[in-house]
Amino acid sequence: MHTTRGGTPPKRSKHRPFKYFFMVRIQVIILSILSIAPFSLRAEQDTSVLEGRVSIEELLEYALINSFEIKQAKERIKEQDGYDLFLRSKRLPQIALNSQYAEQDEALSMFIYREGDWSLSLQAKQALYSGGRIRSKIKEQLNLKEAAIAELRIHIETTLQTVKKSYYQVLQASDNIAVQEQNITLLSEQLKTIENRLENGASSKFDVLQARVALANAKPERIEAYNAYRIAIAELKESIGDTSKVVYPVTEIQFTAPPTVKRSTYNLEASLNLASKRRPEIIRQLMRIKSLEETVKISKAGLRPTIDLTAEYGLKRSFESSDGRFDSPVNGWTVGIVSNWNLWDAKGTRGTIQQAESKLRQSQIELQEIHQSIAVEVKRALSELESAQELLKATRQATALAEESLAIAKQRYDLGMSTYLENLQSRLALTEARFNRVQARYKYLSAIADLDRAIGGTSAGTTQL
Repeated sequence: MHTTRGGTPPKRSKHRPFKYFFMVRIQVIILSILSIAPFSLRAEQDTSVLEGRVSIEELLEYALINSFEIKQAKERIKEQDGYDLFLRSKRLPQIALNSQYAEQDEALSMFIYREGDWSLSLQAKQALYSGGRIRSKIKEQLNLKEAAIAELRIHIETTLQTVKKSYYQVLQASDNIAVQEQNITLLSEQLKTIENRLENGASSKFDVLQARVALANAKPERIEAYNAYRIAIAELKESIGDTSKVVYPVTEIQFTAPPTVKRSTYNLEASLNLASKRRPEIIRQLMRIKSLEETVKISKAGLRPTIDLTAEYGLKRSFESSDGRFDSPVNGWTVGIVSNWNLWDAKGTRGTIQQAESKLRQSQIELQEIHQSIAVEVKRALSELESAQELLKATRQATALAEESLAIAKQRYDLGMSTYLENLQSRLALTEARFNRVQARYKYLSAIADLDRAIGGTSAGTTQL
């Protein structure tokens, strides 16, 4: 069984609110990620961020740097940069140096090469007209890169949401341990009181037995609470991308208290407008549509000719000279224009155009679906937040009533006006009320994180739109 020093729940540092400037710090980190600046990968970490005093601000910053999804998204942007560079090179002259040297066996009946034949040429090629194909490919790639950047933002938003909720799960598990410890303390005190009353003849052995059973039944719940706490920490470690193999005792980790949450009024219309402007999923899809528009232009360019300017300066062996193989070579230059126009391809180009136009229409329909899905997500998040606010208020009142009920039940039992069962029921009701209040509090914080994600926010817990 997992226990802490002195049987107390895991340490929690003193409550403090979020720093106001943390949102700015998060935005700076995001900008640095979008710039794809080089960074060092810590493949073999010998330390863990989950050590000592831990705050959600530190975990969010750590996750933005070490998240596996974010790292992969960054590499995909680098991949798009490389392909963009390749496409832009097609606008510039292509220069190549070609050389040849050959010998041939005398037994061959056909003379493909002459003895000691060699040549050296410098060739250049410049695209003059491609039917708009090169220009459209570059635009297509630029839009794909913007889509990749938007996808990186999606991973950033998702990572922030996941880390927040994982952190709240750890805090909730820690508070559940505190509730179970309080319950065991109450039951232990009650057992001691009943045993004293039994010695004075004011209670029965049956009451003592019931008190011992109640205490024994509470211990498995405490064991489960500690197990849930350890699992929550492991999931939090995974969510931030902590690959360290160092495992610190969970009792030595001090998680700071959750942020101070101000009750705010959220407007559905305003939330939907924010989501439509800020959600990176919409931006990504818009960039994909623009890219597919260029793909249609590229397909239509297959109906038009291509014209290239070519130039070459070459040297080759002169067999008319009596000098050596490399003496008195023949040299000269050529300049020309090469054109290619596919006049008939059995409607292959038409099929390519039809395919590209269909993909464009599919992408436009998908954009409408994304808008609809985001609207439902925002509505669901607002409904969950409203429910969590009401639940938080209700559980706060229930806890106050349960505490008052227990105090009255204890007085009645001490005066002999009630049975032990009535007193026990009041204690169990208080434990349940405290447990429900813990759940309600972190459900409220998780609902805020979900709403922040739904409207495309990147803050560290801000609750105002």
